[in-house]
Amino acid sequence: MTCQRLMGLMITPLLAFLSLIGCGGGGDTQSVAPAPDRAERSAAPAPESTETQIAWELRDHFTDTVLATGSESFSADDLNAEKRTTGDGRTLHSMWHRIGDDFRIGVSVYPEDSPEANTGFGMWLRRDLHPTFSWDWFNVVSDSRAMKLQGGGEVAFEMSQVGGQWQLTSIRVISDVVLRSTDQVDESRNVVVDQHGISYRWSCTLRAGTEIPLPPPQ
Repeated sequence: MTCQRLMGLMITPLLAFLSLIGCGGGGDTQSVAPAPDRAERSAAPAPESTETQIAWELRDHFTDTVLATGSESFSADDLNAEKRTTGDGRTLHSMWHRIGDDFRIGVSVYPEDSPEANTGFGMWLRRDLHPTFSWDWFNVVSDSRAMKLQGGGEVAFEMSQVGGQWQLTSIRVISDVVLRSTDQVDESRNVVVDQHGISYRWSCTLRAGTEIPLPPPQ
């Protein structure tokens, strides 16, 4: 790995994080998921691929309870998709799926001019109508694999050229991935502190074998 590639892997997550929370221009400080009133919303296009499977477990660590579990067939029309312009002027695409009563899991990606320009992407867990913060970064380690930066977990991905730019079109979980979400209303309820010093209240484990198609916003 060249020094230039290594520096890109280190700097890109920080730049993505800063642009998402609004440094340098109007971002949403409540959650990395774009707020509905600040995004250009559109319905996901009808899927052309066959259904895949998604398996997950949603947990509240403050109450030490499993809120919900799911194992279900899944296709592109089960996702919501939207795009927004971040503080640095780039276009960010976000896709999400609702789980449990009032949670959603999502993926946020920047379309790129070439597959090689994609150095990583973010996944997140958000609770509706409740201020949360969630951002788990995945570093691209090959042309089809990415590793979770904190806490482990590996995914495979595919990219396609859409509207002249390259972007993720599917993610498949190779080993279990845990998405973390911090309670911003009462920080004392963030009872889990991981090895990276990140405290959080809720988590969603995506089981190995989960496959998520990612329709581009129109």
